[in-house]
Amino acid sequence: MARTNVENDIVLIKAIRSKDKKEVSVAFTALFNKYYKPILFHLRKSLNSNYDAEDLTAEIFSKAFENISKYNEESGAFSTWLFTLTKNSFIDKLRKKHEEKISLDEVVDADSEYGRQFPTNNISALKEIEDKERNNQLLKTMDKVFEKKPHLKQTLMLKYFENMSYDEISKELGIPVGTIKAYLYRAKNMMKIELEKIHFTL
Repeated sequence: MARTNVENDIVLIKAIRSKDKKEVSVAFTALFNKYYKPILFHLRKSLNSNYDAEDLTAEIFSKAFENISKYNEESGAFSTWLFTLTKNSFIDKLRKKHEEKISLDEVVDADSEYGRQFPTNNISALKEIEDKERNNQLLKTMDKVFEKKPHLKQTLMLKYFENMSYDEISKELGIPVGTIKAYLYRAKNMMKIELEKIHFTL
C-alpha cells in the first residue's frame, strides 16, 4: 500500500533527526521542494510582494530546520505544523514592519536563486579592501548581528570569505543546500539592515 503524504513526511522527518549527513540532506531537500512553492504562493498573495514573500519563505524554512525536533507527529500533520509556523512568521513580520518602518530596496544577485545581493557589492570584494579599520568595523557588526545566530555568521563566512560553493558548505556543515541558501538569504538581509543603520557602504 502506498504511503500517504503524512506518512511520507514522517519518514523524511525521522531521517532528518537521524543526524546522518546524507540522509538529512536528502530528506530536508525533499521537504523543501514539496512545500516551498505552496508557502511562497500563499505569502505572495498575503504580502503582495514577491521580495517579501521570498524573504519570509526562506526564513520559515530556516526556522523549520532549526526547530524540527519540536515537531510532534502525534499532535498533527507536519504540513499543519509548517503552515502554523508560516502564519506566526507572517504575523511577526507585519508587526516588525510596522514597528521598524524599514524599507529595503531590491537588488539583483546573479549567483543566488533567491534573487538578492549583499549591499551594493558582493562581500567577496572585502578581500580587496585595504582599509583595516573598515574591515574591523564590518566584522564587529557581524559579531553583533549574529551574536545569537552563529550558524548564520558561519555560513556567510564560508560562502563569501572562504569562497566555498553551496555544495562545499553543505558537506562542511552537514546540512542541505536549500537550508544553506535560506541561511545566506537571512544573513545578508540582516547585515543590510544593520549596515544601513550605521550608514556603512561597501
